[in-house]
Amino acid sequence: MVASSTSPRLLLVGASSPLGAQVKARLEDSPRAFREVVLAEVGDMDAAGARQLGEFGGEAVLVQDVGEVDFASFDVALLLGSAVQMTPLLEAASRAGACVDASGASRRRPGVSWRLDGMDTEPAASAVAAPHPVAATLVRLLQPLSGAGLLHEAAATVLLPAASLGPRAVEELQQQAVGVLNFQDLPDDHLHGRLAFNVLPWDDAEHGGASAEDLAWEVGCLLGRSSSQCSIQLLRVSTFHGYAFSIRVTLESDVSPSELLQHLKGEHVQIATGNVSLVEAMNGTLVVVTASPAGAPRSYWLWAVADSLGAVAAANIVNLVEQCAAQVSLTGKVS
Repeated sequence: MVASSTSPRLLLVGASSPLGAQVKARLEDSPRAFREVVLAEVGDMDAAGARQLGEFGGEAVLVQDVGEVDFASFDVALLLGSAVQMTPLLEAASRAGACVDASGASRRRPGVSWRLDGMDTEPAASAVAAPHPVAATLVRLLQPLSGAGLLHEAAATVLLPAASLGPRAVEELQQQAVGVLNFQDLPDDHLHGRLAFNVLPWDDAEHGGASAEDLAWEVGCLLGRSSSQCSIQLLRVSTFHGYAFSIRVTLESDVSPSELLQHLKGEHVQIATGNVSLVEAMNGTLVVVTASPAGAPRSYWLWAVADSLGAVAAANIVNLVEQCAAQVSLTGKVS
């Protein structure tokens, strides 16, 4: 689609993050045309003090220092990256026609509408937020049970791969694995500890990301439940790619394992007939493998795996951007 003089302007802050790169790629293929897309970062100078060059739509663009950007001149501001980086920008971002926060900076703030594809058909508000990919996946799994009045509570253990920290973390895990086998010093700049042949309890908040409590809050918010009904434990494991979820659900009434799985089946969730491992889950679709009794009344264990959560999360974020851009175009908040 060709942009016109009335097409919206988009400010993209933090596209250099792992999720940001996937969002940017989807925006480039979006059917909605933007008159201008400006890339900005928190501190856009390289080590030599020169401005960074970015790319959008196959063309080189100069990355702006977000401190020099006039948010009020944009129809939509999209915040990516870490909550630590984006929190100081929320007030300025509110001056744009609409703000989409995909960083978690808006978590627990009033007046923000949390959105996930397929769960809300109302028009986007001027301040919307997209859930963390892990929280979004848990919501997609649990929402059919919650919506049917079956879910009482859930407790999830999430196994995180090195890839969730970005491509450099994947390279570092390979270096660590070789180093362990050769009794060498191990780099840990990106993994924040020895992960090779290991399992680490993980609190991403210590590294500028989301804690398990933050993710539980997002799940509870989107399901309309207390976060105490959706507890989460995060573990970082020695895998390069692929996420795994071990979830104990307690239901309000008795259902059989097969009935439970049929409730979970949906656009982003497919049901497997046998055991499926991370290695086999390579098609981007969440796979629920088993639903087995958990040894207590109305309780079951769910096992789910996915090779990547970023693509589905990026699709949700771009959908929110497009909704907000359409709304701003109608209301004419920004010239």
